[in-house]
Amino acid sequence: MLTSPELLNWVYNLYSSPIETRNFASLENHLLDLIKFLTQPAINVGRWLWDELDNLAQESSWVLLPIAPATAMRSPVEEFAVIKSQLQQLGLEIPLEVRAAFKDLLLAGFQLRLYAVTWHLVSESDPYLWTLLLVLGASSGDNLPHNLKLRVSDETGILVEQGINQGSGGSYLFTRVVGSWDEKFLVSVSLIDGVEVTLPPFAFSLQKNRS
Repeated sequence: MLTSPELLNWVYNLYSSPIETRNFASLENHLLDLIKFLTQPAINVGRWLWDELDNLAQESSWVLLPIAPATAMRSPVEEFAVIKSQLQQLGLEIPLEVRAAFKDLLLAGFQLRLYAVTWHLVSESDPYLWTLLLVLGASSGDNLPHNLKLRVSDETGILVEQGINQGSGGSYLFTRVVGSWDEKFLVSVSLIDGVEVTLPPFAFSLQKNRS
């Protein structure tokens, strides 16, 4: 692991930047995320498009939402339908072939629910792209704690660190990242006091389960 190109690149970036411009908190978070990338297996969200959860997703208690709402909708299905409609009204294009799953989290006494949505991006310039949309809310429907943060990293660094607007509050945090099929994303949910949950990395492959 100590000779991995990603870790060597982190060390190079650290010592090649002027010391007065270094954000040591961000560098430390990136290093911790990078170590997790190099040591943890990844959840294959591409399998969701085949209506499958891999073993790691099942062990991590992810629940795959049905393609179409059932007649008697469960709360997560109903909630996600509302979230999807709100995001589309904000201009986010969400195709019909998306698949979504959710996971309930307990963080310092707060009951949270994280939705992860994925689809294959069709692009003439690059057919091997995928996207991961993340929506974090309180499972009770209440507003999120004001010091909550949602962080997404790849092997090159921290891509997104989303927090609640303290002036307006909010019921959800959401962000979207795009990568090629060989890229993975690491998602962390944290509070300012240092309490943090980091999920296994998300990866994407359309290979069907042959077991």
